This record gives sequence, C-alpha cells and structure tokens, in this order.
Amino acid sequence: MKRIVFLTGAGMSAESGITTFRDSGGLWENYDVMQVASIEGWYKNPALVQHFYNSRRTQLALAEPNEGHLLIASLEKDFNVSVVTQNVDDLHERAGSSNVIHLHGELVKACNESKTEVVNIGYRAINDGEKAGDGSILRPYIVWFGEAVPMIDHAAEIIADADIAVIIGTSMQVYPAAGLIHYLRKETPVYLIDPKDVPAPSSVIFIREKASEGMKKLKEILFMKHLFLLLITVICMTACSKERQAGVISLSVIEKTISELKESAVIEIDSVLLDKGVRQTAKLWQRQDGSEADFVRFCVENYIADPNEKERNFLRISEYLEVIAGNFNNMTLGLTRNMQLDTGPILGIDERFASYSPGIHLSDDLYANQLAFFITLNFPEYSLREKQALGEDRLAWAYARLGDMFTSRVPAEVQQAAAKALSDADAYVSAYNIHAGHLLNNSGERIFDEGKVLLSHWNLRDEIKANYNNSGSGLDKQQTLYEVMKRIINQDIPVEAINCGDYEWNPYTNELFRDGKASGKTPESDIRYRILLNNFKAISAMDRYTGNDAIERHFSGSMEVDVEDAEKLFRDFLSSPELMKAGKMVASRLGRSLRAFDIWYDGFKLRSALDEDVLSNITRGLYPDAGALKEDLPNILVKLGFVRDRAFEIAAKIEVDAARGSGHAWASSMRGQCSRLRTRIPEGGLDYKGYNIAIHEFGHNVEQTLSLYGMDYYTMSGVPNTAFTEALAFIFQQRDLDLLGIAGDDSELKRMLGLDKVWNMYEITGVSLLDIRTWQWLYANPSATEMQLKDNVMRLAKEIWNEYYAPVFGIRDEPVLAIYSHILSYPLYLSAYAYGQIIEFQLEDYLSGKDFGQEVERIFRLGRLTPEHWMIRATGKPLSVEPMLDVLKQF
Repeated sequence: MKRIVFLTGAGMSAESGITTFRDSGGLWENYDVMQVASIEGWYKNPALVQHFYNSRRTQLALAEPNEGHLLIASLEKDFNVSVVTQNVDDLHERAGSSNVIHLHGELVKACNESKTEVVNIGYRAINDGEKAGDGSILRPYIVWFGEAVPMIDHAAEIIADADIAVIIGTSMQVYPAAGLIHYLRKETPVYLIDPKDVPAPSSVIFIREKASEGMKKLKEILFMKHLFLLLITVICMTACSKERQAGVISLSVIEKTISELKESAVIEIDSVLLDKGVRQTAKLWQRQDGSEADFVRFCVENYIADPNEKERNFLRISEYLEVIAGNFNNMTLGLTRNMQLDTGPILGIDERFASYSPGIHLSDDLYANQLAFFITLNFPEYSLREKQALGEDRLAWAYARLGDMFTSRVPAEVQQAAAKALSDADAYVSAYNIHAGHLLNNSGERIFDEGKVLLSHWNLRDEIKANYNNSGSGLDKQQTLYEVMKRIINQDIPVEAINCGDYEWNPYTNELFRDGKASGKTPESDIRYRILLNNFKAISAMDRYTGNDAIERHFSGSMEVDVEDAEKLFRDFLSSPELMKAGKMVASRLGRSLRAFDIWYDGFKLRSALDEDVLSNITRGLYPDAGALKEDLPNILVKLGFVRDRAFEIAAKIEVDAARGSGHAWASSMRGQCSRLRTRIPEGGLDYKGYNIAIHEFGHNVEQTLSLYGMDYYTMSGVPNTAFTEALAFIFQQRDLDLLGIAGDDSELKRMLGLDKVWNMYEITGVSLLDIRTWQWLYANPSATEMQLKDNVMRLAKEIWNEYYAPVFGIRDEPVLAIYSHILSYPLYLSAYAYGQIIEFQLEDYLSGKDFGQEVERIFRLGRLTPEHWMIRATGKPLSVEPMLDVLKQF
C-alpha cells in the first residue's frame, strides 16, 4: 500500500474558521504572537497566555472539520496515510485521520512545566494557577517559539519513507518544520495545495486552490493512479492464456505426459480439459519447481479423471480456500481495528500492525507446496468464450472460477519495467499544468484569474464545464481552453507554456510573450506520444509470459468482455439517431451552434431544493450512534421492499462500526462472518452526507451478504467485477430520501438525470473507442516511431469524430477525443467507465415498477458469472444501451 504523507499548516484549517496569525500582520486574534506563543511570553505573563489558549479552545469546540480534512481521512481506505501538521487543533482527528503527528503540540492537551506529564483536557479552560500532578503550573501542551520540537525526528523518519508528499496550507518557511521537505526522496512526487503563490521548486506539482477544492482535485488524481495500479495487478495475475508454452517444460514432455495420462485412465476422460490442465501447469512450472521428470511425476500422481472424485476435491479445496480467506480477513480486521475505528488514541505500534499483511506470501507459498499446480492441472482456466458456453451448469462455472486463480507468472523484472513506464507517464501527466492566468484569447487579452493553474486534461475539461453557467466570458474561456487542447494534441505547444507562468501564450496564434515582448518558443515535439509508445513496449513485453496481448488481458481477462463486443456496443450507441435529438436539445439550451468542446456540456443536472441542514437534523435524530443505525437496518430493508423476516435475517449478518475515516463496506470472506458497514458518526449523530454514504455502503453490504451466504459454490461468491458492485450500491444510495419518507416521484428530475447520463455516455464511448483503436494500431505497427504514432492517433481521433460526432455537431475533423490523459497513464481503462454507466442505467430501468426487495435478492445471488451472462440473468436482456437511449424518446 502506497504511503502518503500530508504536511499541513494553518491554511488547512482556515475554511473551518480557525484564524491564521500570518494573514493578520503578525497578530493572532488581536494578540502579538510573541506575547502568547513564545516561552518568553509565558514567563512574562502566564495569565495572558492561559486566557489566549482558553479562548482558542472555545473557538475550536465550535469549529468543524472542513471537506479538506474529511478527504484526507477518506484516503485511508486505499493508502497508508500519515499527517504531519503544524496545527494545534484536533480537526484532522475529528475528520477521521488515524495517524496524526502534531509538531507544535495539541490544544486539547495540557502538561506540566517539564512536559513529562501530558493530560487530555478537551475544550475546557485551564484555571489560573491550576497545578499539574507534580505541583508545577499546568500549561498548554504547545511548542512555543524558543522551545524544541520533540516530534521533528519522528516526522522526518515518516517523510523519508513517503511515496507521495502533499503540502497544504503552509508556506514551509518556519524552521525546523520547513526542513522536513529535505528528507523526501528525490523521486517522491510532491503536491502543493495553496490558493496563493508560495516559493516552491519547479518539480513541485502546484494546485492553486483552497484546501477543500485542492483535495478534491488531488483525490481524483490519486484515485485514478490507484485504480490503474490495481488494474495492472489484475492484468499480471489473471491474464487469460492461449496455447503457448513459456515455461521450462518442453513440448515433447507435455505431449508425453498427456499421452501417458490418457493411456493410464481406467475411465473415459475429458481430453480437452486434460490437455488444458497439463499445458497450463507446464506453462507456470519454473526451474525451482523441479525437473521435467518431476513435472511428469506430479501430473501422473495428481490428475483426477473420475468426475465424482474431482467434485469432492473441488468442494474440499473450496472449503480450505474459504478458511484461508476468512481467517486472513479476520486477522486483517483485528490488525487494522484501532486504526480504522474510533477506539481511542492511536499508538505508534498500531500503525505497524495495521500495515502488516498476513497473506502477502500466500501465492508464493501455494506454488512452493504445489497446491497451485494441483489446481491448474485439475481445474484449468477457461477462456472468456469457453465461459460464455457454460450455460446453466453452475458446477462448471464454479470450476472455471477456481481456474482463474493461477494463470501467469510474469517475471519481476518485466513487471518492474511496465511499472516504470507507467510511473514515467504518470509523472509526465501529473506535472502537465497550464497557467490559465497567462493565457491570451483571440483578441490578445487575459481572461482568466491570475493564479489559475489547470492540470491537463482533467482541470481543462472541468473549467470548460464550469463556464456553462458564465453568461459573460464563459464561451470565450471555453474556446480558448479548447485551442490549448488542440496544441497539446498536435504537440506544437511551446514547452515554455507548460507548468510555467513566466510567459503569456496565445494558443490561437501560438505566439509567446514575455514582459509584453514577443519571445522565441520551443515546440514540445512528440514527447506525449513517446510516453504512450514506451507504455506499449513495456506492457506488451508481458505477452510472451501470458500468451495473449494487453488488449485481450484487459477485456477478456479483467473486464471479461470480448473487445469486439465492447467495440460493437460503443458503435451501436454512437450510431443511434436519437443522439441527434440530444444534440439539438443541447444547442437549444446554449442558444448557439454546438462546438467540439460541448461534448462536456454540463447543463442537464438539476440541483435539489432541499435544505441539507434540515436533512441532517432528521438523520441525527434517527441515528445518534452506530447502534441506532445497526438497529434500523432491518427496517431500512423492509422500506426497500424486503419481507420482514428476511430483512432481519440479512441485517443480522451486517455489523455497523463508527469509523475514524469516511465510509466503506468491508466484505466477509467466510460464512459465519459478518460484513461491516463503516461510516463516520460524529458526536452529534449521523449527518445527511454521512447517511447518504452509509446507504451506499449498505448496498455493498447487502450484496456482499447475499452473494456469499446465498451462493451455491464458494468460488462463485461476488459479482463479475467492481463496476457491478458499484452500480448495485448506487441503486441503494439513490433511494436514500425515499427511506426518510420525504422524496416524491419527481419525473422531471429523473428525466434530466437520464439526459445527463446519455450525454456523458456519448462523450466516454468515443474516447474509449479511440483508446482501443490506438492499441490495435500499435500491435499492428510495433516498430512505429513517436511521430508516426502521433499522426495516427490524430487520424483515428478525427475519423471517429467524423463518423459519430460530426453528424450531431455539424463540424468535421475535430481532434478533441485525443486529449484524454487516461490514454497515456491508464491505458485501455476508459472502457470501464462506459460499462459502469450502462450497468447502472439498465438495472434501474429493469427494477422500475418491480418488487425491489425480491428482485435485488435474486440479482445479488447470481454470483460471478461473466458480465454478459449476469446481465441476462439479472434483467432478461444482454448488456445494452437501449434503456439509456429510450430516455431521449420521451422528449
């Protein structure tokens, strides 16, 4: 798990109403800082210092963590997060962060004169003359100017071990805290979130926003990186293979082994499965596993020909796998409990145990003791096409899912090379900022705020979306940003305009100015496409070990969808004549002809008229603590349509925990265990945002429970992929207001949401198609140069535009689809977004008017079929875009 270290200062808490003295000319709440925050001030007037900190505690008691604090805490779900703060408030802890180091002390604590005795006092005042246990005056537990910083060495150790560093709301000018950044490894990326210009090295990735907005942008960046690293792991571990030998067993020995097993069989055996099992085992066998003679002996001694004996072994293997998974899950729950739940102060040893992974060596162990080979020999993997032909045979499906466990052993150096290429791409994208405040429009005028900096392509896109509500300069800003995008795609953007605010740049004319005078410029050339080419070379190097290419690994392996089917689905949607109607609606709303950047039109969303404070008062009253939410789970299920007895039975298998961080659902891995709904419940009760998250996580818990306890075979537990479980959870979440009894049937709202999804789908299917076709072209042209790649990416982007967008937009040869940074740093991932939207929309369409509880229970118990089979069993129809397009027929 990657380690992120946040270094936070006063600007982190400014949005919570905590005043920063550096913004007040050296005054802090009208006090001279040296009077109240120095050891000299304490000795001179301790009563004044006590009064000052007593008032600060009163202020802190009324403050709440802002969204920036909450977002930092939420990252603990996917990262190992540490916070090193110069702040003395407790807002990080109250937001749910579980590993916080206070360099300058803590306002909610007090100590004796020597600081050897520290006590929690909360938000109460320290009385004048109040004594500590040793008889000395009780003083605030604050590191004042003139005192040593005891936690600085510990902070330096944590920072030196960081994989990612984030600085928020601090100028890092106060020593010794300012010296901490020098402990970072040279290769560690550093993000700096601050609305103002602060001195920073050029390598720092600057996000010029307040803490909350900056954290939203950072979380999107980190989430995409995290998802893609997970995807690469899946690619490496579950790649589907063809009949290609990459191990150390010769083909002659393989053929000999197959023949010997056929001849020795006393009953008729399945020749196809025998052939698959022996070849897969041979492919994975390595020198350390034994000689060729050892391989033959292993196969002869361990192959099971009798179907009844095979089923008995399968059930026993399933039993053992459930024991392993369940107990590893229990161990992890126990080891992370004090970090994830509000159990009191976190000790240093808690983090060490929480970071320990009990099952990290399981795969290596199962190869070493040859249990992995027993599984591959008798339960080999099925290709996607073979799975699609399994029909209604649940035992065959269960065998196939067991066969997914061991499919490739890619050498570490090959995986490292791929990780290095992706890391380089990630670094390139992460530092690709455009200083919008220095952009000139077509009239040579600045139109953006001076300090606005936009990361490509995400922030450029979001800024275009944000300006649909700007009736003044909005269109001018949008067109200027699109001109920037075209320069990036074409790679004639000046390098001086990238991540640099020293020049004014006119993207229309591609002219560069410095201090009002024309300046020379250097085009970026083909770096963007060199990055993409390097990704292809590194990732395609895995092909010889997996027996297939990266396209098939992603689609047939990870998504379990034929790439041909994905392309057809996207083409069918993009070719729909109904999109002409959507385009006319957008143009009518805009009052002008469509432009290429209108693929990001954001005007269909309707904002709720409900007061969130009123909603929070309702949810706090209903759920003052975790116990109240746990007690109400059966009633929630009954309201959703579950039969009462069944609702109580399901809810009994779900526990509710008050989490330190934001909500998540922790699945059970063994029958007899409970899944866990974890959400942050403040002292005053569950607010509406927390309730909304909790209902989403409850959807996960219900799915986790039904797809484990209601499953016929353990290896079938779960759903086809993460897109499905998220779609199911969103279906629960969308009913949160109905559960409170205050949501009506707003058909107009539903229609607008439907239109928004259609237009988003229109955008994402085009870029998904470009992503696929780019990799297909690379495989057809593996020796291509970056210049050739650039020319063909632009050609493909324009071809897709002309075929599917020009009829709606009325303009041709637009390259906009090629701007997506995903194409560089998350290859082939875009299609997952499109599929997720289709799944959710189709399920909602199917459930409309039906018995929700009964249908959800049936659907959740389908198990790990392929996506196509799952959708047919769930809705009676294959995965289709038709329900989405039907929305347009209502207008």
